[in-house]
Amino acid sequence: MALARPENSDPDVTIVGAGPGGLASALLLAYSGLNVVIVEKSSEVGGRTKIIEQDGFKFDRGPTFFHYPEVIEEIFQAIG
Repeated sequence: MALARPENSDPDVTIVGAGPGGLASALLLAYSGLNVVIVEKSSEVGGRTKIIEQDGFKFDRGPTFFHYPEVIEEIFQAIG
């Protein structure tokens, strides 16, 4: 499975956002054989799944999807 897009090919699917949903969708679509491109405005992936630090305290900005490991496991099993 190629995760990099060939230079002169148009994507079958463009996903906006490299958060958990966008990344999971891209993995599943690419595994099914589609040419997928992800566009992300930030320099980092993860969407709102980030920790910010202020005044020595850490705050979880993101969703609690990690509380559902069976969902993550299902995605990884689907793509081999």
